[in-house]
Amino acid sequence: MVNNQASYKIKERSATAVTVEVSIDPQLLKDRLGAIYDRYSREVSIPGFRKGHVPHSFLETRFGKEVFLQDAREQLQKEHLPKALAELELSPVSPPELKTISAEEDPSFVFEASLAVLPEFELPDYRGIELAVPPGDKVAEEDIEAALEETQRQHATLVPKDRKTVSEGDIVSVKAGEEEWDMRASRGHPVTSRLIGNDIGVTVEVDLPTSGENVVPAELTIVGIKEIELPEIDDELAKDAGYEDLAMLREGLTDEIEERGARQREQDIKVKLLDWVVRQTDLPLPQPLVDQVAAEEFTKFKQSFEHPGAATTFADYLEEEDKDEETMRTEYKRRAEKRLRRELVLRRIVEKEGLQIDDAGLDEIARKDAEGEGKDPLRFVAQLKADEHWEDFRRAKLNERVFSILYAEAKIKEGE
Repeated sequence: MVNNQASYKIKERSATAVTVEVSIDPQLLKDRLGAIYDRYSREVSIPGFRKGHVPHSFLETRFGKEVFLQDAREQLQKEHLPKALAELELSPVSPPELKTISAEEDPSFVFEASLAVLPEFELPDYRGIELAVPPGDKVAEEDIEAALEETQRQHATLVPKDRKTVSEGDIVSVKAGEEEWDMRASRGHPVTSRLIGNDIGVTVEVDLPTSGENVVPAELTIVGIKEIELPEIDDELAKDAGYEDLAMLREGLTDEIEERGARQREQDIKVKLLDWVVRQTDLPLPQPLVDQVAAEEFTKFKQSFEHPGAATTFADYLEEEDKDEETMRTEYKRRAEKRLRRELVLRRIVEKEGLQIDDAGLDEIARKDAEGEGKDPLRFVAQLKADEHWEDFRRAKLNERVFSILYAEAKIKEGE
């Protein structure tokens, strides 16, 4: 394609990489050089010359012609590469690698940009997928017992402990200034470990983590020691939980477990259907994108161990998992490939189905989600927009519609 005094063309193309050639007309390069010479003439101070009146030939002798030529070429690259990508309808997923083709004495300027791009691919028929799945699990007695114990913990109370010295596992009431709160004492925690062995009334100096990665020194005064008191699993607990008696509580918990299991099973089937589509799709991935995503996620995971409140170090984690860092990086790369393939297939189905959610519709969905979670709708929507998660939320809701299409059209067969 030609754009006034520049032309753009695709020189080479593979499934995940493109090389673009940009040719700049000699006059355009000459004009840009002239503008750079004029700028230097105005800005530099050279004895014997007034600013703005330094001859171009003198500037070339003083600084070297290649300095001005390089500056002009870099400016033209920054200006015309985005135009070339737009006109050629290319969306790079990696920083372009630039290479100058024309010689220094060439009156024109030709350069190449090599970049990774998302692949073009065809979807298989994703409606009416036949999928065999195992039958849903029945509610086991141990699941009900676990739910009863969770209900018991939810209605537990904190009571004063008849002891004045903090031990491992104690719930300790501490005070800093006018603020008071409870913390569980643990030898593995950098703050609460300093409370162990001290008596009520003692003030301990600690470093409290802030919202970032910094810490602030603080003095914590131990004002009490508590323990958790669990209620008996009986009719009284059932009444506290909103049921007539223990039998009704067990029945209600059984229904909740069944409903939760059915929702999880449906979600698992939807993911299996998506993975079926992914497996049937010839979908090469640009390696620079995979490497970038994997590196970012691994770095974020590794940095989580550097937080002052982290329970362990990254080195200890590797030792506990019996892994080395290179193995972890390989795992993250494999996860990145799997996630990217899923995301690309979901995006293509969204396009093919013509699915859209405008801002008004997304606002309504967000408000309903907030109400369902007991949150303030206005604050929830404002938070999504303030944290720049609005488009992520839109994408998630579009993906939910894709999963619904796959599930509704699928032919699910139960079997071992």
